Amino acid sequence: MQIGEGWMNGYLKWAISLVLISAMLVGAGGAAPISPMEQWNATFNEGTFTDFFAVEGTDDGGYLLGGFGYGVEDDSAVLIRTDGSGAVEWTVRMGGDSVAALAPLDGDAYAVATYSVDGGFLSNSDPANATGLSHLSLIGPDGTTVWDQTLEGKRVTDVAALPDGSIAVTGWVWNPGNGVGAFLALYDGSGTETWTRTYDAGAARTLAPAPDGSLYIGGTLGVLDDPPCTSWIMRTDSTGNSLWTHELPDRSLFTSLHSDDGCLLSGSMSGPQDINGTTMLLTTAWAAEIDDAGDLIWETDLPGVEMNSAATLPGTGYILAGRWGDSPQVQIIDGNGAVLGGEVWDGWDGRFSAIFATQDGGAVTTGWSRMSGAVEGWAVSLAGLSPSATTPESPAPTATPGFLIISAGAAIAIAPLLHRGLRRR
Repeated sequence: MQIGEGWMNGYLKWAISLVLISAMLVGAGGAAPISPMEQWNATFNEGTFTDFFAVEGTDDGGYLLGGFGYGVEDDSAVLIRTDGSGAVEWTVRMGGDSVAALAPLDGDAYAVATYSVDGGFLSNSDPANATGLSHLSLIGPDGTTVWDQTLEGKRVTDVAALPDGSIAVTGWVWNPGNGVGAFLALYDGSGTETWTRTYDAGAARTLAPAPDGSLYIGGTLGVLDDPPCTSWIMRTDSTGNSLWTHELPDRSLFTSLHSDDGCLLSGSMSGPQDINGTTMLLTTAWAAEIDDAGDLIWETDLPGVEMNSAATLPGTGYILAGRWGDSPQVQIIDGNGAVLGGEVWDGWDGRFSAIFATQDGGAVTTGWSRMSGAVEGWAVSLAGLSPSATTPESPAPTATPGFLIISAGAAIAIAPLLHRGLRRR
């Protein structure tokens, strides 16, 4: 089965202008606006650049944010706990360049994955041949480290807590000159490694556990993920043995989530399109759902250029966070991929990289913004995202494997070296 046809090196300067299709970026919304929308937003300045790649809820109704605050100390990785309104309760500097992922554990503890790139993650000039290591840590409610494990030669990208208290970790193995390979590892609750498996699939970026103990992992073929890109999705059994792997041509897979029918996939897609007689590379945000055999259930394009994180909204569908041009966005879709509502913060540069669905039907999303002129970490709370607050704007996409219509209202025409802003590391 195929879906479709056939760290960036730091902070890039504007190199190429975006060519926006005329139907794009009208007003502030990418669909029917979310109502009510923003409950609160908070910015965080932890250095020259601050960015958050992970967010989880805490037992007392607050939030845990993970990412980096570059330029203050040697170790940029930062973990911040806030109350329910985004006010900081404590901040911990962790070893390494950045927090890559978080997973909640029992007792208001968290599995925290960090990584370090040799020579510095913002100054490395050859990310495809970089080397480094990662850490998996158990952090208590007060920010203290209970245990810490080093993953030599591995770049962690995602982590998940399993029902039996074990912790699954995925990412890629740094192997300069010999391509890149994915890994999947399991640790028990005390931090002892149970097993590690490696695969030739590519650079794993996302991990989605299933209730039966199987695990979905996926990502891009290489470390560099600028479009056009080819991705892959794999399902393993509970011990990491591969059950199947499918390639996703012209798709960049950045996030996945177990669904009732199998697995939700999202990221971006790209392909050539004729615009007024000129062939351009079109990149648009993308989502699809596959069943437990990896067969396509539905596939659709979404507003914007990429989705980096997804969460389930019970009774509604899913909420996804990402980027619309160089602005942060969220979009809500139903279980068939139809867009129900969305919002674009198009008044300033930014990007959302993580999203967490709250028990009251809302969500908190994190990333970065340049509202003040500086690059600050950003968290936004969205309230009351119930089905009654959204209105379908388009019919459900067809479930035709291997084909997806790119609508002009949801795509951005770009040159091959699309300026990505501050984005995933």
